[in-house]
Amino acid sequence: MQGSWVGLRPFKKLTGLAILYYKGTEFPSWVGVPSFACLTQLTLRGCISCTSLQTLGQLPSLQILFLESMYMLKRLGSVLLRPSNSFHGVAFPSLQVLKFKDMEGCLREIAIINCPKLDLVAIEFIQSLQVLHVEGCSLVVLRSMVSVSSSITRLTIKNIKGLTQLQREVLEHLRAVEYLHILKCDEVTYLWESEAAGCNILLSLQKLELDISNCNNLKSFPHKHLKSLTSLKSLRICFCPSLDYSFRCGLWPPNLRNLEIGGLKKPISEWEFQNFPTSLVTLYLHGEKSGVVTFAKAEEDISSSSFLFPSSLTSLEIYGFMELESLPEGMQHFMCLQHLGIYRCPKLRDLPETLLPSLSCLSVDTDSSMKLRKKSRSRKGMYWPIISQIPLFDLH
Repeated sequence: MQGSWVGLRPFKKLTGLAILYYKGTEFPSWVGVPSFACLTQLTLRGCISCTSLQTLGQLPSLQILFLESMYMLKRLGSVLLRPSNSFHGVAFPSLQVLKFKDMEGCLREIAIINCPKLDLVAIEFIQSLQVLHVEGCSLVVLRSMVSVSSSITRLTIKNIKGLTQLQREVLEHLRAVEYLHILKCDEVTYLWESEAAGCNILLSLQKLELDISNCNNLKSFPHKHLKSLTSLKSLRICFCPSLDYSFRCGLWPPNLRNLEIGGLKKPISEWEFQNFPTSLVTLYLHGEKSGVVTFAKAEEDISSSSFLFPSSLTSLEIYGFMELESLPEGMQHFMCLQHLGIYRCPKLRDLPETLLPSLSCLSVDTDSSMKLRKKSRSRKGMYWPIISQIPLFDLH
């Protein structure tokens, strides 16, 4: 039966197509071919053995897509929604209506990416849904999708037109979220209407990762509540040039393990003294326009622009510190550090020699100091006898 479907190819000027109770595990290759330029409506119903879908996003005129009773379908993501032959293409350029019915079963992940005309999403409740990615769509689509399941653990929100903050009706559906990623939402000025209400939802979680980046107009961050977020394990907040806040010493989440930060309105050099939590194992710092020349030594008096790195670090990466000349002294005490990355630090002169033998990975990019790279790359360089013993090193 499945073989006979492969040779069946409908008339190219077809405007509507319904495939009902197909028994195969995947549809014939002609389903979703962009040559069906006139197809405006597609229905897939009762195809209970189907586990994957073709790239329907390539259909240029498709306005209505209806999926019903597709019990074995586990993922609706890039394969369905992205044009496979275009790097910058827009998926579903004409899609206006997306309907799911009776899709409860194995469906765990949905991604709706670059559907600018989509303005009606009618999807029944899908309790099995855990991963949701909404990108390049309207606020209407986002609101509709977060209400589809109360079991969403991973939510990515990217480039949502009309989104200025996560409103209460959105937050109420995020009580199970463990990973929240907000990216390139330039209309966002505040994360949520009420910092207290938003953080109360996050406080109830057992595990949380928060990722906020490239939101050009974000002005506020719930820093006052950070210390109470005991479940927050990973925090990324960077490249938000309107966020004017220096994170205060001692206000970090107590169980934070991974931190990436920088590229904010106030440069790192103007931040208060930073004493990161001893739980931290991964630290990535972006120092663009910071003016930082050196980091604090452990024995120095602390100052308003000093950083003390915890000895618990296993991975340290620094990016874009254009004036940085030296790394902290005393790094030989970082007995746990395995990975050191240095990127775009053109004035950095030296590496911590006593630390190098314990590293398992070292990365120094081509935009870093020429003197530093000569010391590291040449077999006559002073660092070469040590660096050559590091299992993984990238000096290009």
